[in-house]
Amino acid sequence: MEDIVLSILVITYQHKKYISKALDSILMQKTSFRTEILVSDDCSTDGTREVLLEYKRRYGNRIHLILRNKNVGATKNAYYIMTKAKGKYICTLEGDDYWTDDLKLEKQVQYLDTHPGSMGVFHKCHVVGEYGNSLRIDYRTIYDSKEGYTLKDFQSGTLPGHTGTFMYRNIFKEKNGRYNFFYRIHNLVGDQTVYCILLSKGTFGYIDEDMSVYRKVVRKNGTNAASVSANNNNSFIMWKYFVDLELCMEKRLGVFMDLSVRRRDTLLNAYYKFKENMSVANFYIILKVFFMECIYTLIRSSALRKNQLKRG
Repeated sequence: MEDIVLSILVITYQHKKYISKALDSILMQKTSFRTEILVSDDCSTDGTREVLLEYKRRYGNRIHLILRNKNVGATKNAYYIMTKAKGKYICTLEGDDYWTDDLKLEKQVQYLDTHPGSMGVFHKCHVVGEYGNSLRIDYRTIYDSKEGYTLKDFQSGTLPGHTGTFMYRNIFKEKNGRYNFFYRIHNLVGDQTVYCILLSKGTFGYIDEDMSVYRKVVRKNGTNAASVSANNNNSFIMWKYFVDLELCMEKRLGVFMDLSVRRRDTLLNAYYKFKENMSVANFYIILKVFFMECIYTLIRSSALRKNQLKRG
């Protein structure tokens, strides 16, 4: 039997209204290579599981289900099926997004096959709201998708693209656990961690075609990353995430990174949150981020200087 070329990972939680569209957009794909579809549900209680079981009944071994009996969080849920992926390449689709081009996977695999120096490849997408209404959001104002995106680009504060547009080489076949900081440093944010790990090994490519939809859902009591960010002042949590990301990349992978631009963006976000709501709690967060950034910058600058001296 031929080897699996591509592992398609579906991360879902409370996506009953959207998961069918996501799965249908995967099943419509036309490929000339062998794929596997791994779907991991993080203990949904809204009926998502029942929809998944119906798809399993209809499509049998084409879909492999992981149905959790306890919620573990988005990044731990994602990491688990990343380590189960058997494909040469991986792509991830969150349960509320979907693909629109039936040759998307074929095009991206062909790109990676012919660009051995690229660790991953992105493409364009467009953004819709909760009910599928088109949002007036220019994709280019959010992401810096381009050919030859590097670690330096990431450190400058830009993001290469949306999760649903990304395909990358399967580095998680290494069963040594050295990437498990992926879920340890944040329970919701994982895409930027994967980008850093991959960019430490190469660059990203780009296909200038719109082949998917990013559904931006913000609810008052939502548990997804967009809702949590909009409804809470998570500036210090994000500041700590970037600190932990720097330190883990250095300790686990021997890669020195400078995420000072991203850390300082969290201070700016704390200021904007305070302007929206001039509460004591929000003011305290500004002071906390500022104070910790000053201390960390001094320590980190010293470490970076030492590393530069070692390199000569």
